[in-house]
Amino acid sequence: MIHLGVNEWKKPGKADPLLIAIASQYNYQIVTFERESGQFGYDVNNEWNWKHNGGPIRHEPKIPDIAKHFGVSCITLFDLEEKLKLCI
Repeated sequence: MIHLGVNEWKKPGKADPLLIAIASQYNYQIVTFERESGQFGYDVNNEWNWKHNGGPIRHEPKIPDIAKHFGVSCITLFDLEEKLKLCI
């Protein structure tokens, strides 16, 4: 059974999968305030999937959940400001 939120990622024009693919291809970091939901991971068949652990079933996967699977790191805007030594 496919999770309702996961179906949202399959819609044409969805930017999040493209963002992660580009970051993976060019070894970029993604800057986002989204946090991992912890709802996605490997299931008993070793397939990457919705964990069905009582989490928010209607929510889409978060960028950090999917990015982590593809080896892409995510940082916050505050992390980027610190990294670049920006001061406002």
